[in-house]
Amino acid sequence: MDVSTRNGIDSFLKIRNVSALAMSIMLFLLLLPGVAFATYAYDYGRTSDLSYADDCVGYANSCWSTLGHNYSSYLGSNYTRSRVLTNLQYGDAFYADTHGSSSGFLDNGSGFISFSDVSTNRYGNWYKLVFVDACDTGDNNSGASSFGITDSDGQSHTYVGWSGYSYDNITYAGFTMRFFDKVKTHNSIAYSLWYAGYASGIYNYRSYGNTNWSY
Repeated sequence: MDVSTRNGIDSFLKIRNVSALAMSIMLFLLLLPGVAFATYAYDYGRTSDLSYADDCVGYANSCWSTLGHNYSSYLGSNYTRSRVLTNLQYGDAFYADTHGSSSGFLDNGSGFISFSDVSTNRYGNWYKLVFVDACDTGDNNSGASSFGITDSDGQSHTYVGWSGYSYDNITYAGFTMRFFDKVKTHNSIAYSLWYAGYASGIYNYRSYGNTNWSY
């Protein structure tokens, strides 16, 4: 066998080996859709003492459905601390209408999900849009950081929370509903927030990360 023929066979074998490796990687990723192709959303609503949680979760679900996300929503007694911590392993969209603080938020009862819990249980950094619709969850960047979202990371993802109090009334619920309506029609997150604030007269929302992107 001459040198040129041998070199040609060697090159072919190298290409075939690389192709086989690439195919193996693709098959592995397909077996882990939550990790590789995160298109899952989770919504939570505290209905034990909030009147508009069901409505707001409904608007979030409509948004995810329109955008092609698979999604699960948990209302009332189905919204538990343990379920949130389990679901945090996968997903790229998160919404919760509940009570909160600058260090975390409540489930439907007295279970407290700290932002430290979120950091510990979250798997990966692919959360694209997070809205913790609860008092004080936007006071600082703790919530955003717990979901792997920072202002300087250069990625297209956003965390939204409230600075100070938010209220269980139609005005604040209207903000949330308008926000999701604009997001689902492919407006930028920045515009969706601005419009929701403009239409409702509510401006104490806070966002972290990048808002100049759209679905």
